[in-house]
Amino acid sequence: AGIVPLILKEVLFVMSKFAVFEFVRDSIFLFLPELENDVSSTLLVSLISGTIAGTVSAITSQPGDYLFSKASEAKGATLAGAWREYLDSKRYGDMLTGLQPRLFFGGALIALQFVIYDYCRVQFHVSPNDLNSFLDVMASVGKT
Repeated sequence: AGIVPLILKEVLFVMSKFAVFEFVRDSIFLFLPELENDVSSTLLVSLISGTIAGTVSAITSQPGDYLFSKASEAKGATLAGAWREYLDSKRYGDMLTGLQPRLFFGGALIALQFVIYDYCRVQFHVSPNDLNSFLDVMASVGKT
């Protein structure tokens, strides 16, 4: 089906996962700042934010996954051919095939991923500001 469409689909998946996680987490802490002071509350916020991020990223990658699976069904099929076949069939609801389990597993796995990440971050005493500083330093190293 091609490496470029696959990379594009994965980039959209990862970008939506992190963007939604950060947005939801920051929004919760903005309205309930007292949750930042307790480790268990922070992990609960990570769980909620990760679940929402996983659900959104599953929705984001669903069309690409559907087309990739259709393109891989027939030998020599292409992604463009799968797209044409999908449009010609006029069965637009087919794009949602398999979305329900993806929402469940995507939400659960991404939530678990972010809870583990935040737990390790807390255990190693790394604040989000430390991570931002590290990224700023790494960005400046590339410019010199």
